[in-house]
Amino acid sequence: MEIKKITFHIISIPMNISVRHALAERSVAENLVLLVEDSDGNVGVGECCPRDYVTGETLESVQENLSNVFIPQALGKKFTHFIEVVDWLT
Repeated sequence: MEIKKITFHIISIPMNISVRHALAERSVAENLVLLVEDSDGNVGVGECCPRDYVTGETLESVQENLSNVFIPQALGKKFTHFIEVVDWLT
């Protein structure tokens, strides 16, 4: 398997009710969806919900890391077994 294409999208999902706690209030969930396509046309999908008050990440910081670090390192990478993917990600 060779990683051929990686794209990501910001999705905004309106909530039926606002969620409020000591650190934030939200009426929309803004998440990032990542799509990874291999040389056989298989597509994997992942999602993250960066919250600066929880993980220290923001949508902007995740986009920057994906664009400048992860995607350039991952494109063209070849794996023969799933454990190789896990090891590489670790």
